[in-house]
Amino acid sequence: MYNVYIIGKLDFKNIICKMDRMRGVVCFVAIIIAALAIQGNANPGKAIEDDTELFLNFLKQDVLPERYRSKEYFKKIGKTTRVQAFSFKNCGGDFAGLTKLQIVPDPIKLPGNFNVSASGYMKEGLNSPLQASLTIHKKAAGVWVKIPCIGDFGSCDYDDFCEILQMASDCPDPIQKSGLGCQCPFKQGNYNIPNINMYGSFGFPIGDYNLTGTLHYQGKYVACLEVLLTIAS
Repeated sequence: MYNVYIIGKLDFKNIICKMDRMRGVVCFVAIIIAALAIQGNANPGKAIEDDTELFLNFLKQDVLPERYRSKEYFKKIGKTTRVQAFSFKNCGGDFAGLTKLQIVPDPIKLPGNFNVSASGYMKEGLNSPLQASLTIHKKAAGVWVKIPCIGDFGSCDYDDFCEILQMASDCPDPIQKSGLGCQCPFKQGNYNIPNINMYGSFGFPIGDYNLTGTLHYQGKYVACLEVLLTIAS
């Protein structure tokens, strides 16, 4: 079992992500999940001082996932594309992509165990610096609300994803055996990461989330991945 920890105050201004024995594809998934850990650190007795704090207080609230909503709810909010199950799609890029991505259970329940498996390909080798961008939206009343980038968490751009991978310690055996490895450079080829059991010891707001991540290398648009997932209690 591989553990994901969020320690310290759970907010964008002061957050530490410790990924125990995870890198590569699993690390990328863990970073996406960790980026959803929005927790305000405001004193309840203190007046909200600016719009940023107000916005974060809104985003950290639990929102009932759409799969549990009634027909009457959708009549009130009008037409919307409902989030009914976990899904992913390649949304661009010319050199890498996923052919399979599964996270079980669906919805993800945290704290708790979940399993990750993935298959993908790289048409060219990738090395540092590997630019990455992550955009996160949370759905409320039928509208996707973008989570801002604060303290390098949220909808952020990263100059070198290879440096983020170095935050991890040991590389899980399934990733090593796949041939992908856990450190840049990554070689050209097809990769299959079998089921890896993980435990998330942190909790964050219930709701539906849309995640879009992109990779660029040496001016090339490498890959784009869009994920729809639900967090439940």
